[in-house]
Amino acid sequence: MPPLRPRNFSTRIAGVDGIHPTKNVAARMQSRATHKKTRGSQNSQPKQAAAAAKKRSEKSSKLQFSVPTIPQVNASTSTEPATPSTIPVVFPRQLPRPPYKQPSVEAITSIGMQHMLDADPLLIRETVDSLAPGLMAGLHNFTTPGFEKNRITPTVLLDFSQNKAAGLIPPTHMLAIRSKTNAANQGPPSFTLYPAHSMVLAANCASLPPFPAVPPRYPSLPAGQFNVPVWQLVLPSAATYPQLSHFLYTKNTTFLLNSFLPKTTIPTGIASDPSLLAPFAAELAETFTVQLLMKHMMYVYGLWQNTVALGIFVEPLWQTIELMWKILLTAVSIAKGYAHEMLDEEQLVQLQQRQASNAAAGPMTLA
Repeated sequence: MPPLRPRNFSTRIAGVDGIHPTKNVAARMQSRATHKKTRGSQNSQPKQAAAAAKKRSEKSSKLQFSVPTIPQVNASTSTEPATPSTIPVVFPRQLPRPPYKQPSVEAITSIGMQHMLDADPLLIRETVDSLAPGLMAGLHNFTTPGFEKNRITPTVLLDFSQNKAAGLIPPTHMLAIRSKTNAANQGPPSFTLYPAHSMVLAANCASLPPFPAVPPRYPSLPAGQFNVPVWQLVLPSAATYPQLSHFLYTKNTTFLLNSFLPKTTIPTGIASDPSLLAPFAAELAETFTVQLLMKHMMYVYGLWQNTVALGIFVEPLWQTIELMWKILLTAVSIAKGYAHEMLDEEQLVQLQQRQASNAAAGPMTLA
């Protein structure tokens, strides 16, 4: 996977553009369940266990659902109601992880941490994480005097004179971020500026090249004002960058769950207790439409695309992406009648009991 380039360079990341997986991605995600050889007793129990294991191993690495579309009606020419139609949507069962790589020597040197070149990348990230309060304070409560919207300039003036936060660490760069789909369109580029600290991104994003040098501060600038360089990045999903950036600064996985899952009460401990996943997915399937659940899946997919493209190998981030994907895919499977694709036999029995109980209770009547 080629690294992202600064300025106006746009590159395509193979296998992460569309939700429809390419053959090579599907092959990498093919299930590799293995069977233990059994000896001794030939009773029905080991045969049933072997049959269940075989059934699990034969599950496809991708799931396809038919989703109803919204009919387009032209009131001036059509006198009959439009016929609703469906389209097939294919989701991978799992979102694959790319091969591991470490931040480059040049990237670590560019942020002044060359004394830690021989250190474990985790230690480098923890060193940067220890500065989180000051770094986060530098992302807010500033103005950009003279900034012209929709025009990229080499530098941007940041004014922190009204920011009284203690220990504030000003950003080193402004990122001008846009999506690859936007970059391919004709016309003026549409981008959004985000403040950033080079040490945070260099320590966490192995595919980023070294950040451009920060120019010396002009002596004539008033106190609290800084000129920072603008660095343009083209990402697969510009819409999900703010949430990813927040995580890189805070390492808060609960924030990600609340940001990417539909608005509801998420069970405490779901990340560490697998038994909570199926009931929660069933609740989502009962509460929200399939279209909304798939919309949230696209958000998670965009987060995964950015994580792959930037070369982020922070384990809690990957665990959270995989958890959210499994929750939403299970919810969609339940809603579309394919619960057996995601649940084991015990979970299916519990789901049937839940559905029977809900049917017996009937619709809620408001007084």
